[in-house]
Amino acid sequence: MLYLTLLLAYLLSSYPWPGTSGSGSTGSGCAGVCPPGTPCYPCRCFQLTPEKMKYDDARRYCRNMNTDVATVYNLAEVNIMLSLVLSTGSNIWIGLELGNLWIWHWTGSDQGTSFLNWDIGEPHNNKQEACAVMNQNGMWLENDCGTLESFVCQGR
Repeated sequence: MLYLTLLLAYLLSSYPWPGTSGSGSTGSGCAGVCPPGTPCYPCRCFQLTPEKMKYDDARRYCRNMNTDVATVYNLAEVNIMLSLVLSTGSNIWIGLELGNLWIWHWTGSDQGTSFLNWDIGEPHNNKQEACAVMNQNGMWLENDCGTLESFVCQGR
């Protein structure tokens, strides 16, 4: 199943989406939007921060730079994030959090998500504050928001 997920992510990300030049575009299709060498899709920049922080601190760090913790809306973006998580050797925070109504939503929004990439047995649904990380296989895991993890900021 993981192989099929990664293959599909590769195929989707290889398609030249409008405003991009495919997977891991480094700004060529997003001229002037992303810093040189920063992956973008489509015209959203993804910047790895290898320093480990608690989720709220990571979110605050990103927002201080007028960005936010990365959101992942499709398998092509999983592929971009996977290229970043592999360089850390550990999990990374993504901007998915368990809200007040015990519904998973992307940071900065109380709206749910239509795309989920949970690992088998995830999430735990313990009805307590929780955040999500992406592992080395591109799958998402529920995690204690107080855990120290690397993270990716995303902006336009």
